[in-house]
Amino acid sequence: MGGLPTKQAVMAFTSFLADARPMLAATADAIWRSTDGAKTWQRIPKAPGGITALAIHPEKREIVFAGRGDGKIYTSSDGGTSWQALR
Repeated sequence: MGGLPTKQAVMAFTSFLADARPMLAATADAIWRSTDGAKTWQRIPKAPGGITALAIHPEKREIVFAGRGDGKIYTSSDGGTSWQALR
């Protein structure tokens, strides 16, 4: 991933389909967000760890879903700033 400031493997990636902004990438212990086409990345504080799947709602870029291999699913209604467990 261009510019991602970690050496950890990317476990999941998604972007808003209309214009690829934002982009989200999950590593083993963090979720990262880019709003400038992957030139720069910011670590999202307090994001759930161990994420293996990410999706951004196709019409509402502020709604994000994240899943873990153990079946836990999280959602964010503010672009990833805060998260709630769905199950």
